Amino acid sequence: MKNIKTILLILVTNLILAVIVFYLLGAIPLGGSKKGQERTETLKKVSEDRLEKSLTLSREYYQGLYNEVGEENAVMAEYYAFPVNIYHKGKLYLAGIEGRVTNYKATRDTESFTIIYPNVTLPVFVDWKKKEVTIRTKQPVENLLVFIGNQPVTIFSRNYQKTTTDIPERKYLRSNRYTIRHATQLGSFLLDATKSAKLTNTLDSLGLQRDHDLHAPIAGRGSQYEDFIYKPTAFYDCNKELIAYDFAYPYKSKVCSLNFGVEAYIQLSKTDYLAPAQQAIHNLNRGEKQEEAKKLFSTMKREFDKHGFISTCPTIPPFGCEHKQASTIRLAHFGKLALQLREYETADRVVATLLSHQIRRGVVKVRGKEFYRPYQTGSIPLAWDSNGSFISDEAKPYELLGFLLNMRSEYGGAIITNAETMGDVIAFLEDYQCRRYGKECFI
Repeated sequence: MKNIKTILLILVTNLILAVIVFYLLGAIPLGGSKKGQERTETLKKVSEDRLEKSLTLSREYYQGLYNEVGEENAVMAEYYAFPVNIYHKGKLYLAGIEGRVTNYKATRDTESFTIIYPNVTLPVFVDWKKKEVTIRTKQPVENLLVFIGNQPVTIFSRNYQKTTTDIPERKYLRSNRYTIRHATQLGSFLLDATKSAKLTNTLDSLGLQRDHDLHAPIAGRGSQYEDFIYKPTAFYDCNKELIAYDFAYPYKSKVCSLNFGVEAYIQLSKTDYLAPAQQAIHNLNRGEKQEEAKKLFSTMKREFDKHGFISTCPTIPPFGCEHKQASTIRLAHFGKLALQLREYETADRVVATLLSHQIRRGVVKVRGKEFYRPYQTGSIPLAWDSNGSFISDEAKPYELLGFLLNMRSEYGGAIITNAETMGDVIAFLEDYQCRRYGKECFI
């Protein structure tokens, strides 16, 4: 199996490299072959009151991803999940590291899965309507301490192998996995002074430059650096030995995991709207290259006017490019550009579009079906289709690379959004609130 994965990894990476080279040489045209859906409605400007309520919901969602990993340090979890962790025979085992999730099933109000650890298998049933979770063991086991997140819920013994308990509060559902690049940096910008200080302590302990992050510009940070968006130094975690804490392990970046990863990804990112928008925002933060920013804004606005959103297009064929998938993170950066260029009517429309997809009462639409997941209240999906259903914004080649690199998932359900995306959204909305409604400016 290992040899097969190695061969597939080589084939996939060579394919991506070949596509990049062909694109850069102009052999592959940019753009897709299918026509996207036309914009058919105009959303009204969001009122000051609704904006404040929406921001409050998003901030509460985001704050739950904050994870203290000691008295003076903290990190940001990557997303919300349902991490069932165990402590047995003097060792802590985490979902996503030793624990493997299988047999995931979901209905509107429930989800079930099995998590397999060395020497123990735990079937889990979650009833969101009843606010209860049932966990049992398939094998008799002594003194098995079970956690949801870092919250202890039961101790199993040979005579006690099943428990039903209340689902803990949202913060215990954050993933064990944390990310330094983007998520922890963004948290240090956006959270209160106490939390920011502990996140910053973690960055400092690793010898990382503050504000030196691809997602710093949208939060008004990083302008002290002349240029870094298209430089390998922006991927600073690739050359660091990141720390695994109790109940928190570092995300292994796909970009860092491949020999060619960083340079190839930089070239790939130039074909997408996100990195160019980050570069333009950074330049405007420094008071530079306004004409270049206006040119990019005009290009993105044509797509926004036509489709009502910013998609993951353009992207590199032959993987396809359809203007049918809205990207939240790209839309937030487009909105930030609009604010900086004083295109306030466009910024109004971007905010209205984003908040029209905010999850308010825990009901998430995935592939046309509704699911009640109350912990998602306040979030905005990573991406959505023309019917407002969540869809993954990750292309199939990258999903395959994730499998080949053994990036084990700690949750079987859909990852609706993540810390990086919600951090960008909050940064944009706070700047919008400042400029359009005269609220206190944090950005």
